[in-house]
Amino acid sequence: MEMKETSNLQILKELFEEKRSRNSKYSLRAFSRDLDISVSHLSAIMNGNAKISTVNACKIAVKFEFPKEKFVDFITSTLQ
Repeated sequence: MEMKETSNLQILKELFEEKRSRNSKYSLRAFSRDLDISVSHLSAIMNGNAKISTVNACKIAVKFEFPKEKFVDFITSTLQ
């Protein structure tokens, strides 16, 4: 389980950095707004102090249009 959570966290960080590379002023607050996740909770997730819930995993996967297999793996890993 820890490996999958780390993997999901890494994916989330990579998504944030990808957005930030296109816009250097893109902030965690903007990322939380785009994902419809509170900034405090997203910050806790990004810092490893909270886990990605199934609901939030769905929001992330839909927002970034994950391919079907990645979508299922990303969400399923939160259920373990």
